[in-house]
Amino acid sequence: MTDEQKAPTPANDAPPPGSESPVETEYKVGPGYPPKEHQWKLGCPSPNPAGRKRKVVSVLPDLKKIFEAEISKKVKAKQNGKEVQLSKLSLGIVKLVNSFAQGDRHARKDFMEMAKVLGVDLAGPKREFEDALLPSHQAIVDAFLSRQPIVPPAPPQRVIAPIELCEGAMSRERVTRRISPPPK
Repeated sequence: MTDEQKAPTPANDAPPPGSESPVETEYKVGPGYPPKEHQWKLGCPSPNPAGRKRKVVSVLPDLKKIFEAEISKKVKAKQNGKEVQLSKLSLGIVKLVNSFAQGDRHARKDFMEMAKVLGVDLAGPKREFEDALLPSHQAIVDAFLSRQPIVPPAPPQRVIAPIELCEGAMSRERVTRRISPPPK
């Protein structure tokens, strides 16, 4: 092959020695850009002989897909004497609420956590009661509250630290007495 038939490569297309721009010749040292004398040189031993650590393959995405597929499956269940199809998720929530209503302490804990995560307001009946309060009823409640004695808030309890813990306090010398030797 002659020089005319060779395809131009980036190495062959290098600019002439005198035409380099000042931006290319200037090298700034900083984070990720070590000085030239401290850079790894080709052919020398690797600075990282163990190599890059392998990426740990996670099964979480697969488990999440399986979990979502299973909770969205429909199953037959009886509700009010009729057979209906519910998703496993909704059926599980119905069973959790029923267990909570029956007084199961473990269900109560799960129920409260779920309500907190979902932002469910469990004080709904109280709000309905306040909304249903008529103005005449409000007057009765106000009159009752006005007859109640006003108890001032208790003053905060002061804790007095021992003198050894106070800053700048002189330390007490410990007074000890000699123990007399036992009689002979």
